[in-house]
Amino acid sequence: MFFLITKLLSASFIFLCVAPNKSYRTEKQTYSDTVKRVLKKLVITISDGDATTGRLTMKIINGKDGHQVSADHGQTIQWLLHPNDNVSEIIAIGQKDIGNNFEIFSEEPMPVGGSKNWEGTISPDTDNPYEWYKIIWKDKNGVPRTDDPLIQVNPKID
Repeated sequence: MFFLITKLLSASFIFLCVAPNKSYRTEKQTYSDTVKRVLKKLVITISDGDATTGRLTMKIINGKDGHQVSADHGQTIQWLLHPNDNVSEIIAIGQKDIGNNFEIFSEEPMPVGGSKNWEGTISPDTDNPYEWYKIIWKDKNGVPRTDDPLIQVNPKID
């Protein structure tokens, strides 16, 4: 399915959706509403890591830093590990053990198939506003390192 924005007017636009043998047009959809419908998966790309600090280089689709992201209830988050010289693999992704931290995932994130990528889904029923989580990864020498990003859960839209 291909999506095309045909007209941009401040915070709203005409949205045209083209599929094989079908097309739909919805006028004056807000950018936020459209993005939530179109982007079912939040992709965080991991392209490098600092073995001294443990901090990973993470970006989301718009090029912004992936250490503080917002996600919707029921949204899948995927961590893509790009080939690089410093991060050999991700060992675990899970809730950071600190006070005032909330579990937001339906289940702990897991590796995707036989790849080095990971995936987790925000619980559709969570009332928790955020989760500090940890990514445990191995550097090029096989030494475990830890990074501590944040996921904020957007309010439910009925």
